[in-house]
Amino acid sequence: MAADPNGVGAIAVVVRSDSSIRLMTRDEVYAMFVLDRRGDFHPIDLPESDPTRGAFYMRLAQKNLTMMRALRSKLVFTGAGRPPQQLDMPSLLGRLAADHKAIAYLPAADLPSGTRSVAILQPDPSAP
Repeated sequence: MAADPNGVGAIAVVVRSDSSIRLMTRDEVYAMFVLDRRGDFHPIDLPESDPTRGAFYMRLAQKNLTMMRALRSKLVFTGAGRPPQQLDMPSLLGRLAADHKAIAYLPAADLPSGTRSVAILQPDPSAP
C-alpha cells in the first residue's frame, strides 16, 4: 500500500465497536468533519502537528491545514459550524473507548481493539 509524501498510509475513520454507525460514504465523512453536520455524534480531530491530520483533510477535502483553518474560521464566524474537538492520540483513544458517539480518524494500521472502521481514505497512488 502506497503512502503519501508525509509517510501516512491508509486512514481509517473509526468508531467504538458498539456504535450505531455502520459504514460511511466519503460525503458523509466530509459533512461530519468539515461541514459540522454531526448529528448526535462527536467527531474528534488529531492535533495539527500529527501528520495523519494533514493527510486526512487533504484526502477528504483536498485542503491543506491552512485552507482548513480558513474554512473553519468562516464557518464559525457565520455560525454555520464549529470544528471537531481536538485531542492528542492518548486522549483520543480514551475518548473512543468511553464514548459510543465518538468518531475519529487514525492510521488504518493502528486500529485499537474495541473499535471498527466505517470508512477508509487511501493515499493518492499518483502522489510522489
